[in-house]
Amino acid sequence: MKKHTKQLTIRTSFVVALVMSIIWLIYSLNSARIEGQVFARGKNIKHCVTEVTFGNHICTQWTCFFDNLFFYKGCLSAAQYNPYFCKSMPSIYRLADMEFWRREQCERLGRDDRICRHIWSEALYSCEDG
Repeated sequence: MKKHTKQLTIRTSFVVALVMSIIWLIYSLNSARIEGQVFARGKNIKHCVTEVTFGNHICTQWTCFFDNLFFYKGCLSAAQYNPYFCKSMPSIYRLADMEFWRREQCERLGRDDRICRHIWSEALYSCEDG
């Protein structure tokens, strides 16, 4: 085989592997989103938060972040609004209060990571949209 042909074969193999990885990632994230929507049937926003903070979808590392993010977003998009849960949250327009409240929620869970704060931010925005 000529050197040019070997290089072309290697490049083609790399591109095929990359495309297959992207397809798998899209499928995986879409599956997580659908799983979140199914989980939310008949449940409210608080159930979604509880699932990602106490349930089977706890994630404290970046390795599981995207699957859980898509699960959580799917769950929040399909969950029912919970006025009692949402009224206990500060307004998203009061940034200092919002940041203090998010940190307080994570401390109650014994966590001090960005993922935890992100969970509560998404809950705040879902309540605001509700």
